[in-house]
Amino acid sequence: MPIIWSKSFVDWPMSDKGAHVSPAATSKTVAARTLYLRREEVLTRWVERVKAEVKTAGVLLNPVIINTIPLFIERLAESICEECARETATESSNFAQEHGGERARVTQYGPEQVIQEYQILRQVVRETIQTVTPLQEREEDIIQKSFDKGLQESMIAYFLVHGRIREQFVATLTHDLRNPIGAVKLAADLILDELKNFSGGESSDQIKELAQRVLKNSKRADRMIQNLLDASVVQVGERLSINITEGDIAQIVTEAIGERPAKERERLEVRLIHVKGFWDVEAFQRSIENLISNAFKYGDKTSSITVKVQEAHGRVMVSVHNHGEPIPAEQQESLFQVFRRAEAAKSGSVKGWGLGLALARSTAERMGGSLGVDSSRELGTTFTIDVPADARPYQDAPTSDQSGR
Repeated sequence: MPIIWSKSFVDWPMSDKGAHVSPAATSKTVAARTLYLRREEVLTRWVERVKAEVKTAGVLLNPVIINTIPLFIERLAESICEECARETATESSNFAQEHGGERARVTQYGPEQVIQEYQILRQVVRETIQTVTPLQEREEDIIQKSFDKGLQESMIAYFLVHGRIREQFVATLTHDLRNPIGAVKLAADLILDELKNFSGGESSDQIKELAQRVLKNSKRADRMIQNLLDASVVQVGERLSINITEGDIAQIVTEAIGERPAKERERLEVRLIHVKGFWDVEAFQRSIENLISNAFKYGDKTSSITVKVQEAHGRVMVSVHNHGEPIPAEQQESLFQVFRRAEAAKSGSVKGWGLGLALARSTAERMGGSLGVDSSRELGTTFTIDVPADARPYQDAPTSDQSGR
């Protein structure tokens, strides 16, 4: 790999071996000289602590862990050095951004691991310098600013890379799946059309049943793909498209329950009232279906699931209740974030992508409403979609996934 020297290297003094050295090596500032001359010690101690303390780092090879950190340490020494023309370790470089980008691409790090790495490095840097000289107020301020800026730039790059990875995944998956699913739906429709003009007794009924089953499951797969597409829109802060039409809430809930297995239907308690209103009927139905599916997935396997519709003051409330392990209060908000799941769900046997609740809340908000959760061990868990009976005036209202955009 070719070595590209920055312009500042031209004016650096030469070492006895003819290599360029940083002004920090001979700085009048003791802290800068100490950090530069002991940078290998700092790096070694940092790697040891990261491998011991940071989750998933223990399995990484040292070159992967080290990444661009040596460059950050050198530039931090230069920023402390009064004779060096650098105010912070991140000034005029993208090494912190590259660090965050690599962490997203080649490790299993989450954001918390990236933050922890920087916290450990800051501790090691300060401890190393203070074994030789106390840090001055100016030096403390530069170190703090350098790490704050370095962490900020790393996290921005980390999330940009993850965003691109997910966008590519969604685009590829939806493109590859939509064509075969479309072919399956077309075939099932053709079979059903042919059966209208065919009288074949019992075999005809069996073929019809199979065709209907194929059609139903292909529609279900198509809805899953639509969920992925909607999730990609929500994640980048854009608005979901909405199609307001007239509907009856009792019919919407009935369609959402659909043809669930007989064992599940036996556990369902449904309390409906007829309320006509204006909503995005298809998205509303999909949201309720997600809530019901979650209740069966994560609730107690022997208790009943209650779906209830209420009307009050021009609003309609659809609630889904189940018994089972409660959702801790500190985890409740993260449930509504795309690709996030509760800790109990992640550690359990039920697999999922963490899309349903994020999309259900976004849909409710696009209709001028909200999606709330109430959960305790004694009372069970209830998710409630609460929307105006007429969503037409509210379809352009801001939503929480667009805050700050």
